[in-house]
Amino acid sequence: MRHFAICFLMVAGCESKPEATTAAPTGAQTAAPSVAPSGNATASATASATPSATASAAPRPERPVPKTTPTVTLKMPVETQMKAIGYMLSMRSPLPTDPPVDTEFAKEVAKLARPVVAALDHGSIGDKVKLDSVEVIASGRELDFLVAKGCGSQMPKAVLQKTGKTLPALLEKGILVLRCADRDVQCFQSTRDASDVLCTYEHRN
Repeated sequence: MRHFAICFLMVAGCESKPEATTAAPTGAQTAAPSVAPSGNATASATASATPSATASAAPRPERPVPKTTPTVTLKMPVETQMKAIGYMLSMRSPLPTDPPVDTEFAKEVAKLARPVVAALDHGSIGDKVKLDSVEVIASGRELDFLVAKGCGSQMPKAVLQKTGKTLPALLEKGILVLRCADRDVQCFQSTRDASDVLCTYEHRN
């Protein structure tokens, strides 16, 4: 998991926030926007792009594994592991059709989640004191639930359910992904699709 976490942090960097599309000036238009592999909205969403063209200009990368088996391990081919990194990044990357992020709402959800995350942590008391945390990432595009032990594909939704919030409600506020992580596993839950979960796991001897 450390291998994946380091790779992911190196690739992810700062969030590229989608700019609002302005009215098209009269005269010739600029070239059609290029497609970024991660699905980030770029400055190319300018005057010449119609809403339908803009929405279709950022295809999601292919999932590295089926939704029915959401975990990628270090024993899988390097190509699969690299696809996992790219896919996790795309889950957090805003599309032109995504709403702007409401950072204050994200902070409110994080505050509600903290006692829930602590209760779901199965680690030792010492480890829980050191590792338990809820973090607001990329101004609220991502919420991280960090525990000593207990992260799994169902944990992000379990935490959210106990806060009284829903995935659609988070998406409306621009929050795109929930992530849990412990010493061995990290799992990404998309707010766009409740069935879209991807985990990376490092087997330890």
